[in-house]
Amino acid sequence: MPNDFNINENWFSLNGEVPILWDRVPSRIRLSDGSTRTNKSTFTEAELNSAGYKVVPMVNYNDETHYERWNGTIIEILKFDTHDDLPIEPHPVE
Repeated sequence: MPNDFNINENWFSLNGEVPILWDRVPSRIRLSDGSTRTNKSTFTEAELNSAGYKVVPMVNYNDETHYERWNGTIIEILKFDTHDDLPIEPHPVE
């Protein structure tokens, strides 16, 4: 597999939309030059970028104390307010 990223450790965001898992990335993508690629196992990060996908690293966190939010660019991990379990901001964890 020629891709230079680990598909099991990343999400994929199409044009800034909420990231999806590799299984949800279509088997056919259209590159910015109008050409298409149809063998998903050979997609490179450069080809995905050309098709509008951004590779987004998965983030591990404790979902009892934190929550995730997609801001259109990165996944932010924010801490819940301990008084009433409402999110408080900003507390991004990198």
